[in-house]
Amino acid sequence: MGATRMRLIGWAAGLVAAGMATLGTALAAGGEIADPAKIPGLTDATRTAYLRFLESGPSRAFAIGPAGTFGASAEQPDMFAAMAAAIWQCNRVARTRCKVHAANSTLVLPDYADFARDSARATAYVRAAELRGVFGNEDREYGIPEQKEPRRGDYHQPTPLTLPGASTITTSALVKALQSPEPPALIDVLPERFGHVTLPDAIWLRSAGNYFGPKDAEVTALLGEMLAKIVTSKRSMLVFFCESPNCWLSYNASLRAAELGYSNVHWYRGGLAAWREAKLPTVKAVLEGQF
Repeated sequence: MGATRMRLIGWAAGLVAAGMATLGTALAAGGEIADPAKIPGLTDATRTAYLRFLESGPSRAFAIGPAGTFGASAEQPDMFAAMAAAIWQCNRVARTRCKVHAANSTLVLPDYADFARDSARATAYVRAAELRGVFGNEDREYGIPEQKEPRRGDYHQPTPLTLPGASTITTSALVKALQSPEPPALIDVLPERFGHVTLPDAIWLRSAGNYFGPKDAEVTALLGEMLAKIVTSKRSMLVFFCESPNCWLSYNASLRAAELGYSNVHWYRGGLAAWREAKLPTVKAVLEGQF
């Protein structure tokens, strides 16, 4: 058995163990969720809001950001909708990424540490990978011309090969970039729900590639503020991705980043489909941005 296969088996075994640990956290969370002291950066305002959250009805969530910022939501259609709404509110107060602290009666915050651990294991595999060729139709020509403005709907359609103000990156080139001393920031913009998997270390800014009509400029401004806290300069490498070459959401997000003045924007056109076809590892995503 080859060394690459052995590394992948070891990485997969690590994820199984991690999954069992996450399940244990959820089962043990009943008592911890009632203690506001478990909230990092607790302030009086956060404590008061959290106690209200604990008294609220089902399908509830509480999200936290830096310096005591927070977002809360209750009586949503389901738990994920509550988490997304709490993150949405927290993002707009904090103007940066947030984390879900709790949802319903489950302590969710440990999932972010699990994501970091699983990403580190998966990244070790990626850094040792040797890829050649193209994957998942990432270079397929559909005859679609470049578009200078974000697509406004019907996002799951064939895309152009290129876009203005940014570069298209293949899976092989992305892996090489991730193996460099200064790897790019990976931004996942898919509007998925529970069970979403993503690239190792990817930041899930859910729906950051959607078009928001009259509020689109406001959304672009918020994305700009969040990106400014993700990378050190507008010359830093950013990679946006969604599902496949039949997904415009990462195209839209790349256009937004270029409009904001980022000069090293890359659109991973192949997205998750190409990454999977290359047999590269994925990890369970954690929500940090809701647009």
